[in-house]
Amino acid sequence: MRLFTKISFLLFSGMLVLSSCKKDIPQGDEIQISLPAAQYASKVAQEWNDLYIEIDRFAPGYRPCPTTAAQGYLGIACYEALVAGMPEYQSIQHEVGVEIPAVFKGVEYHWPTVYNAVQAYLMKRFFPHISENLIAKMTLLEKKYNDHTAMK
Repeated sequence: MRLFTKISFLLFSGMLVLSSCKKDIPQGDEIQISLPAAQYASKVAQEWNDLYIEIDRFAPGYRPCPTTAAQGYLGIACYEALVAGMPEYQSIQHEVGVEIPAVFKGVEYHWPTVYNAVQAYLMKRFFPHISENLIAKMTLLEKKYNDHTAMK
């Protein structure tokens, strides 16, 4: 029941953030040659979220506050990394007070790879003191989607 509550909360939070970030006026000067992020399957995100739940469950000393803060930062980072692939949404970087590097116009992006890179980079930094088994799972998941993308 507790896992269901966590997953429900994460899904609700994600939907709330995404629905509140819609653009009012589409900007015509943006060049979009990448497929929209919504055109890709959510398998990468699902696997990273499953691993996050496992880390949250088995990481001693990270509950309750550090893991919830990490989840918030991961959500914002992933949203900002993918917002260029979601033309109907806008960045929230000015609301959170950070400067995000812009994507290059006219360059094709594979959004699952972007998501994988963000998750791998941040999870290793948010959870440096977890068991070797969980660190290995993070490394394997990152490699799985880096290798998967390189083959395409």
